Amino acid sequence: MLDNDNKYETIFQLQGPRTIEAMRYNFMTMRPATCIDIQMVSIVCHVLNREPVERFERDVYCVPPEILTRMFDTYGLNYLDKKTKIPYLVKQLKDHEEYVQLLDMEKLKSHSVLFAPALYSNHWWLYVLDVQNREFYIVDSVYGIAPNQNRNKLHRFACNVLNQLRVRAGALSILKKGTIALQLRYVDVPKQPNPTDYGVYVMKWIELLDAATLSSCYQYKIRYDLEEWGQVSIKTRTTNNEQNSKMIGLLIVR
Repeated sequence: MLDNDNKYETIFQLQGPRTIEAMRYNFMTMRPATCIDIQMVSIVCHVLNREPVERFERDVYCVPPEILTRMFDTYGLNYLDKKTKIPYLVKQLKDHEEYVQLLDMEKLKSHSVLFAPALYSNHWWLYVLDVQNREFYIVDSVYGIAPNQNRNKLHRFACNVLNQLRVRAGALSILKKGTIALQLRYVDVPKQPNPTDYGVYVMKWIELLDAATLSSCYQYKIRYDLEEWGQVSIKTRTTNNEQNSKMIGLLIVR
């Protein structure tokens, strides 16, 4: 058990447009049977956004999870403004400037694909917004499709928020006038073997998913297979997160 002093010990800092600090308690959420802390996923987004990898430099931008999470927590399923009947805007958050500062506006405007991890009710999943093809995907290691209509409503709100952020950065809207979101498309991915590793899966999808492969598939439910991350190998993996922790560590020290 960590005492309060150890709990808030800084493990490392990442320098950039903003300084990201990870404390011991953030890293401890990588333990088994624990929901991964939002700071850990944010760090992975930050590292990949600055990596000298062609697809992240030219095409893919990872939206930090703080903004979607804040919008979900603030408005949830009641995201339609009672006066305007349109979804609430990011700028209507009292502290919205703090969250907007997390974004790289140039990449948000210019890149053709957005990866957006989301956290809601202690469950992580990943959104992929293909701007060029106007496609919106949900990648979830638990559900092949939304478990209920409320989750579908939340996904539509997320699409709207991501479009808002692009427009704020100076890009054109990808939504037709009078529409809230693009059609929802679910990616059939290998499923996790336990009830807690969804955050690890999200970080793995951010690292490995090829948006070009997704955009070439136009059916409602598609199958995305990765030779090294398939269902058979998942069943034989240890569930103690040791390999997953190593993956995060490699990303951070690069």
